[in-house]
Amino acid sequence: QSRAQKAVSDVKKSTGAANTAKSAKKSQKESAKQKTASKAEKASSGASFSVVTAVVSAGLFFLLAVLCINPEGAILRFIKSLLLGLFGQAGFYFAIPATLFLFIINTFSRRSAVKMRSFCVIAFVLLCGCLFHLVLDHPAAQGFEMFTELYWGGIEGTTGGVICGGIAMLLKWSCGTLLGAVAGNILPAIVTASL
Repeated sequence: QSRAQKAVSDVKKSTGAANTAKSAKKSQKESAKQKTASKAEKASSGASFSVVTAVVSAGLFFLLAVLCINPEGAILRFIKSLLLGLFGQAGFYFAIPATLFLFIINTFSRRSAVKMRSFCVIAFVLLCGCLFHLVLDHPAAQGFEMFTELYWGGIEGTTGGVICGGIAMLLKWSCGTLLGAVAGNILPAIVTASL
């Protein structure tokens, strides 16, 4: 009777071990399916970001090229003056090849750091506009008049515009004139090297 009980318990143990092995295999297959599904979701989200960024940057490149070559019409002149007022002349002209480079990155690059490279291109344009403002060293008014002066100076080419000039003034205020100019020279070089 004890032998029979031992045989029954051995059979139960072997079937239990087989069941646990099957459940482990099933769980491994399910985890592998979940991993492939999450990878596919990440790839599709990355591809959608790249497609949207490529389309937008291509449209911006053609718009900026037209604005640079021959801005005929009231709407194009208004858009050009708005962009010059916001980013200054250096930011505006550096944005033309930068948008083309964004299109190339997001269309032909298969690397995983597409978002970081796109951010570096945009940061490079902004830092070039800041450097332009720091080189000009245009004295700015105080208060709300500062923004209007930066805007009209960006259109005329005497400031870096509201955005680039504002960043440059913040850099100058926090680091001083000399360190601000040095940082304005070093930061674009770092961003360019990271591309």
